[in-house]
Amino acid sequence: PFETEDNGTVSYKTVKDLTAKLTAIPSGYKSAQLNKDIIFDDNGNATIVLSKMPDFVVKVVDQHDNPVAGVEVQMCDKVCVPYANPTDANGVTTHGYMEGNFHVQLISLPDGYTVDNMEDTYDFIGNEVVIEVTKVN
Repeated sequence: PFETEDNGTVSYKTVKDLTAKLTAIPSGYKSAQLNKDIIFDDNGNATIVLSKMPDFVVKVVDQHDNPVAGVEVQMCDKVCVPYANPTDANGVTTHGYMEGNFHVQLISLPDGYTVDNMEDTYDFIGNEVVIEVTKVN
């Protein structure tokens, strides 16, 4: 197996009419060429296209659809992974793509907000989820 250089290229001298197979890609990327034959051109070059997977986005709003800053959340599949940052002034926090069937769980809310059950989980639709919490008077 060959690994790419830091610039994303790999070089190998060989005979003409070579085919190769892309067998692994870094986490957070996808390729339609995975596990398919890669054909080299007459100059011995081949191009492999990787697409970056979108970040997971969590937005937290109150019952009036106002953004809620300072909410801490975690993504859970087989294990839970806390987001590095709480929600910002727009009520949003993001996490880089990870493979799995993740859902979101609240870790903590800022003072003045509540939710029926902190252990509830919220499913992503695509790569986004909106969670509604209640602002108390």
